[in-house]
Amino acid sequence: MRWIARGEGEVTVRAEGLRPSRAREFYELWLLDGPGRLVSVGTFRAGADGRARARFTLAVDPRDYATLDVSVEPVEGGPEHSAESVLRSGAL
Repeated sequence: MRWIARGEGEVTVRAEGLRPSRAREFYELWLLDGPGRLVSVGTFRAGADGRARARFTLAVDPRDYATLDVSVEPVEGGPEHSAESVLRSGAL
C-alpha cells in the first residue's frame, strides 16, 4: 500500500493486493491514535484486480494520529470500526 498526501487537507490512497470488494462490503480508511481515538476518513472499494485508488478530504490533521488503518466493513454495519483490519501503516 502506498499513501500519498496531496496538498493541505487531502490524502490519496493507492493499494494493491486487497481482496476484491464483495457485494455487501467495502473498505474504510481510518486514522488511529490509541484505544478509542479513531476517525473515519472515508470508504472505497477494490476492483477485481485487488487494486484501489481513492482521494479523501481530511477533516483533521493526520499528523495528530499514529496509524493509518484499512478495515473491511459490512454494508449493514454501524459507523464503528468492524475490528477487521487488513492493512496498517504509520501515519502521514
